[in-house]
Amino acid sequence: MDFKEACLKAAKLDKTEGAAIQHAFLGLMVTIPAVVKGITADSLKNMIKIDIMKEPYLTIEGNVADLADVVQNLAEWIAGYVKALMAVPEV
Repeated sequence: MDFKEACLKAAKLDKTEGAAIQHAFLGLMVTIPAVVKGITADSLKNMIKIDIMKEPYLTIEGNVADLADVVQNLAEWIAGYVKALMAVPEV
């Protein structure tokens, strides 16, 4: 099973036709407040770090152990996109 399939399965989107990386990411953003008690919009923004210049490209700080499968596979999925993009020569 690749990271895309694993992520969609962990996010319970594996049977949703057309589900893609944006659905998994947005689903994670909606699910985090349900799992992490006392979270605010600002603290949610501060939890999520995306940096396409260095690995890991996606990090989520805080206690999201219940979502570890989604987070790990989503990070690997994003890494696949970034690595593929970096492998394309400039034109």
